[in-house]
Amino acid sequence: MTPGSDVLLGGVDASPSRWLASVGSLWGLAIAVYGVGDLASTIVGLQLGASESNPIPAALIELAPGFLAVVVLLTLWKAITMAAFALVAWRLPAPYAAAIPAGLCLIGLTVVSWNASVILTVST
Repeated sequence: MTPGSDVLLGGVDASPSRWLASVGSLWGLAIAVYGVGDLASTIVGLQLGASESNPIPAALIELAPGFLAVVVLLTLWKAITMAAFALVAWRLPAPYAAAIPAGLCLIGLTVVSWNASVILTVST
């Protein structure tokens, strides 16, 4: 039997390194869905004539002089929000820190689904 495993749990490895790997996977998924997925679907929606409903990015879009500036500002905004969430997760105790990327995954899936429905509505 390896350290951190339990025969009653089917030999599941509950070691800290395994936990960190799973949290890292959650962060990877959160970056993919909440970070890249939301950003990409928002940019596609804006190109098709949709508007941003989140007030802060909407204000950034209004301030931007051109589409490239919109992309840069939205990318910076997304990076700042992801960094803020990572900072909060870093300050939380280990078992609770995984809730941050898990929540971002759920929010990301919701927002990307919403953006996809808006894109389909605007494009038809």
